[in-house]
Amino acid sequence: MQRIVVIGTTGSGKSTFGRRLAATLGVPFVELDRFLWSPNWQKRDTAEYQRLLGEALAQDGWVMDGNTRENRDRVWGRADTVVWLNYPFLINFSRLFWRTVQRVIKHEEVFEGCVETFHSQFLSSDSLFIWFFRTFWKRRKMYRELFDHPPYPHLHMIEFTKPRKANRFIQLATQKESQP
Repeated sequence: MQRIVVIGTTGSGKSTFGRRLAATLGVPFVELDRFLWSPNWQKRDTAEYQRLLGEALAQDGWVMDGNTRENRDRVWGRADTVVWLNYPFLINFSRLFWRTVQRVIKHEEVFEGCVETFHSQFLSSDSLFIWFFRTFWKRRKMYRELFDHPPYPHLHMIEFTKPRKANRFIQLATQKESQP
């Protein structure tokens, strides 16, 4: 495993898992949403996004998180492994809720110049909660189809339905990487 894509619905913990796995494997972590957003939640120019993505994909090893359908062929075609964090609704929703509350209270910058506010997350049509409810079941269905019928025969497909199993996977990877 050298080029791993981490997928899952909003709130599943893709970035947290991806960062930990990348650190364990000693490869860069690539957060696709970081390429997508410019300061103040403005979408980055498509050409710039594609350039950044191309630079990331050209590296020998990486862990990448993101669900962009538009770039799936490009990303999955270069990947060797796809990890799906397929957790139940309540786990994802509670993670999204508490993460959002923490970011709002701390005025935490999510990406450069991008901050989630109480208004944007709880009173706006751009809320991640609205996005979560719109996409949770659709994405799970789509990922199930992709896992049952992988679009690329070279991909190793891994699905975790419980966070503790994903954590155990990272522990095992840590042990493997520390062996001579």
